[in-house]
Amino acid sequence: MGAIVAILARAVCFCALLNHLAHVGVSAYSTSLAKRAIDPEWVYSAKDFFRRAYHTSVVVGNHLYIDGGEVYFTSNNAVKSLPMNSTYSIDLSASWKNNSVVLNPIEKTSPPPSLNVGNLVPDPSGTSFYQWNGKITQALDYTELPGPTKANLWQCRIDGDSCEWSLVTSTNLKRLVRSASTQGNGTAYFLGGFGDWRTDLAYYSNVNLRHSAGGLVTYEIKSQTWSNESIEGLAPTGWSFDASLHYLDGLTNQGFLLAMGGATAAPGNLKSGGEYLNPFSYVTLYDIEAKKWYNQSTSGDVPPRRYDKCSLGIPGDNGTFEIFLYGGSVIPTASYAEEQQTNIDLAEVYILSIPSFRWYKANTNPTVSRYRHTCEIVGQRQMVVIGGLTSGVKYANLTKDPLKQGLGIFDLTTLEWRSSYNASAEAYRSPDIVKEDIQQNGQYPSSWDSKVVEGWFINKAVDNAPSNATETSIPDVSSGKSSNTGAIVGGVVGGIGGLILIGLAIFFFRRRTRSRKSNSAQSLLQTKQPEFDHPPLDQPVLNQPELEGTRPKIDYSQADSGELDSTNRFELPAYENQKPSRR
Repeated sequence: MGAIVAILARAVCFCALLNHLAHVGVSAYSTSLAKRAIDPEWVYSAKDFFRRAYHTSVVVGNHLYIDGGEVYFTSNNAVKSLPMNSTYSIDLSASWKNNSVVLNPIEKTSPPPSLNVGNLVPDPSGTSFYQWNGKITQALDYTELPGPTKANLWQCRIDGDSCEWSLVTSTNLKRLVRSASTQGNGTAYFLGGFGDWRTDLAYYSNVNLRHSAGGLVTYEIKSQTWSNESIEGLAPTGWSFDASLHYLDGLTNQGFLLAMGGATAAPGNLKSGGEYLNPFSYVTLYDIEAKKWYNQSTSGDVPPRRYDKCSLGIPGDNGTFEIFLYGGSVIPTASYAEEQQTNIDLAEVYILSIPSFRWYKANTNPTVSRYRHTCEIVGQRQMVVIGGLTSGVKYANLTKDPLKQGLGIFDLTTLEWRSSYNASAEAYRSPDIVKEDIQQNGQYPSSWDSKVVEGWFINKAVDNAPSNATETSIPDVSSGKSSNTGAIVGGVVGGIGGLILIGLAIFFFRRRTRSRKSNSAQSLLQTKQPEFDHPPLDQPVLNQPELEGTRPKIDYSQADSGELDSTNRFELPAYENQKPSRR
C-alpha cells in the first residue's frame, strides 16, 4: 500500500508540473535525455526567472555561453526544477543590464545530453567550444531516474549568436564530476574529479559510493589524442576534486599548470563525508614538459578553505597576473553565528597576485554568498557571475536569486559590484591594493619553496632585462577565451630591465669619466660585479626535490564530512599576446 501511495504522489506532482507547462503555453516537456525540445520561454524570461545552478559556462568571441544545469520555478506555491535542455548565449558586443538582457536559447535537437557541473573548454581557434564530464540531473522528481549516457566529447561550432552541436569522439575514459579544467597550448586539461552512479555506467550499480578516478586527463585538440597522467605529486591519495586549474604560459617551454584549493580524501571510495578541504596557503605548479609538480607557499589575506567556488585570472598592467576567487561552500559548522560569519567570508572576493604569491581581500562588505555558480571575464575588466545557490541555506534552491536573471557584474579594477555590463569598459588595471603592496613589499615572495619555481620567474625576468618598459596589452574579448598568458613577468621585465639599463649606463659613464681623468685603461676591467639575490644566468639553478615541505600533513580522522554536489584557464603573461581567462 505504501508503494502505491508513493507512486500516486509522484504522479500527482508530475501532473501539476504538466499543468504549469500548459499554463505557460507548452503542451509537453520531454524528460528524456535523448529527445528534448527547446526550453519553454518562461525558463529564460527575465520576468519569470527564479534561480539556476549546476550549469557550466564559457566565453568565445563576443558571446557568453551557458550550458547544462537546472532552472528552478514556482508552481502552486511550490518550487520545482527542470533540466536546462538548451544552450544559451548572451551578446557581449553591446552593453546590457541584468534585469533586461536577452538570453538566446540554442536548441539541442540531438545529444549531447544536458548534464550538471560538467566542463566547457574553448577551441584555440576561437570558433567553437567543447563539452566534457558532468552528471545526469535529478530534476523533475523522476519516478524512475534515467541512467548516465556514454562518455563522449561534444563540440559546439559557433554561428553568429548560435552554435551547432556535434559528436567529436568517443573514449574509453569514464565520465566524472567535480573535475577542474583549462586549455592552453592546443591542449585541454581536466584535473581530478570523482565518479558516481550519475556520471558513468561503470558506477551505476551502487548509488551510495563515490569513486576516486581521474588523474590529469589531457586532450590534444588537433590530433584528438587523449592521455591520463598520474597526480600523485599533487594528491598522494589519488583524490583531487573541485580544485581550480589554470594554464600559465611564457615561463617554461610548454607552459605550466597552477592548481589550488579543492578537496582530497583518504584512499578508497567514499560513501558520505571524509573530504579534506585543501588550504589556499599554497598552490601547486605542474611543469608540463618535465611532468613534475611543485608547491609554492602563499601569504597575505589567505581565503578560507572551500569548494563550489569560481575563479578566473587576468594579466595586470604592472607585470603581475591576478587570480580572482569568489564564493563557495563549506561543511556546516557547529554554531549558527559561526556559520553566518563563514558565509560572509565566502562572499568576499579574494585576489592572488603572481609572482608575489600574495593574497588580498577586496573591500566589498558582502552579505550573501553563493555556490555552484560560474564566473567569466567579459568586457576587458569585468567578472560576470552566473547563477548559483545561496551559501548556508539548507534549502537554497527554494529561495529566489537576489540577482536579476542570476547575473552579477564585478569590476576587477575598482572592486565594485554592479548590475550592468559595459561593453566599452577600459582595459584592466591591477587594483590599487595590489599595486600599493608591491611598491612596499616587492614583486616576489619573501621565500621560494623550490629553486625550480624561483628559476622560472627570476631567470625569465633577467633573461628579458633588455626589453622596453611597456604595459601588457589586454586583447579584446573577441579574441576568445583561449587566452595566451605568457607574460606575467613581462611588465616587471620591462620595468626592471629599464632601471637596470639606466643604472648601468650611469655607472659606466661615471667610470669612463674617472678613467679618462686617470688615464687608466684597466679601471673598468677591475670593476667589481654587483651581487644579485638569485643565481646569475650562467650558473644553473639546481633542481630541488619536488613538493619541498609546503604541503600540510593531512589528518583524515579530522576530515570534514559532507556531500559534494555540484571549474579555468589563465596564463602567465605571454609578453606580447597575454589574454584574460577563467577557471
